[in-house]
Amino acid sequence: MTWGMCRPGALRPYAPIIEVLDSLSPLRLEQLAERVSPVWLGEVAKLVLSLARAVDAEPSAQLRPAEESARMIEALVHTLAALGKIAPHVIVVDDVHWADSDSLELISLLSRRIGSLPVAVIATMRPWPEDARELASNLVGAGVARYARLA
Repeated sequence: MTWGMCRPGALRPYAPIIEVLDSLSPLRLEQLAERVSPVWLGEVAKLVLSLARAVDAEPSAQLRPAEESARMIEALVHTLAALGKIAPHVIVVDDVHWADSDSLELISLLSRRIGSLPVAVIATMRPWPEDARELASNLVGAGVARYARLA
């Protein structure tokens, strides 16, 4: 199990997922390097210092900003999904109501893609702001998430 937290006013995209990946052991990073394409690892290594130190990453071509974001999200999804191929894995993302739009998009895509893998995403949130609540509603509506009220 790994844990990442969203914080109010955080300016770093994907911050909770970077925390998740930064918390992995050297052995788990080595196992990821064996299962994830160097192209995807090269992208993720731009954000995750511990991964950059552990793997030989391939440099990637420059893209337009929107394409860069899409490529990074895809790289993160491949990397997180690979955790489940190593061993069953739980990813906890706390305080999603503070998440940046890139993190919300990543959580959404990851939740839709991991259905057949032994990976679970648990996200906690307050019922605001609208972006986070809308994400939760969409994922529940798509049948890839469940909503549980804790109180």
